[in-house]
Amino acid sequence: MKRVLTIMLIAAAMAGCKHEDHLKWPKAKGVIVGDGSNGRLGKGYSSYFDVKFIGADGKEYTGQYSAETTFTSKEIGDSLEFYYEPSHPKNLYDEDTYDQMQRQN
Repeated sequence: MKRVLTIMLIAAAMAGCKHEDHLKWPKAKGVIVGDGSNGRLGKGYSSYFDVKFIGADGKEYTGQYSAETTFTSKEIGDSLEFYYEPSHPKNLYDEDTYDQMQRQN
């Protein structure tokens, strides 16, 4: 339930911000260079990975990937695949979230 609510909130935020069509977002592969959390304990806690990758434009970016979605067993130095919005490359999404966002629009 928490995951569905998180996905719905992300989709709503994306629609409200008039982000570009996510159906055209590129898939990329990056390396985990750090991790962190929002600092909360218990309810509302969320963790993330800092991921370094090369975007479709050839530039290097570091984005945040929500660790509560798919790759919670990953560690610093591991690689992972994700989707990102080219105009906001710091926001990285796993395939399940990306698919949910496609269905929402």
